[in-house]
Amino acid sequence: MTDMSPAMALMYEEGESDLLKRPPRRVGRDYLVDWKLFCQAYLFLGILETFFAHLFFFIYMQSEWGIPPSLLWLAFNKWGVEGVRILKLSFMFTA
Repeated sequence: MTDMSPAMALMYEEGESDLLKRPPRRVGRDYLVDWKLFCQAYLFLGILETFFAHLFFFIYMQSEWGIPPSLLWLAFNKWGVEGVRILKLSFMFTA
């Protein structure tokens, strides 16, 4: 399902008739991943993906479980096993 759009785009792309006539890349000078691609992938897109993943996590926890982001933000060891058990029980009996 998720590969449908890229597959359709590749299906309608024009073929390259001289693809096998081109010389192979130069190993010492032609890189598959350069700094421009690295910066775009990790610095630009990575930061956007991280931001939106966290945003939707906090929205989901607030809307579905009623846990405000202030309780989740930087709460690494705040909860522990006993805190999670109490939280689950409190939501089971209030819903």
